[in-house]
Amino acid sequence: MTSVPYDVFALAFIMLWSFVSWLLFIRLSMIPMEKALKQKGVEPSAWDGVGIRAAWYAWAIVFQGTKLQQENDILFASGDITNYIRRKDRILAGMLIISSSMFLSGGVLYYLFRM
Repeated sequence: MTSVPYDVFALAFIMLWSFVSWLLFIRLSMIPMEKALKQKGVEPSAWDGVGIRAAWYAWAIVFQGTKLQQENDILFASGDITNYIRRKDRILAGMLIISSSMFLSGGVLYYLFRM
């Protein structure tokens, strides 16, 4: 009888959770913020083509006002979005940061300690 690889299932669940939280944050938080910024005259970052700036938005929302967040970031003007942050955005950004951190650390731990 073969054993069930629970660690693979757990990592797959965390990967799926990370993917869903990424999509939810982009669709429900980042796009409305960027529309509001465009109306204000601020264009979104031109360096991103695949949605990586979602991590910068989430980081700026979760760590707003701490030493981990710089107001004058070279890749992203985080000071521009502070007027458009809602409670829902904070929850989705926190979910994105936590799930992405769990996925990355779980993948590294699985690689290091697999049998």
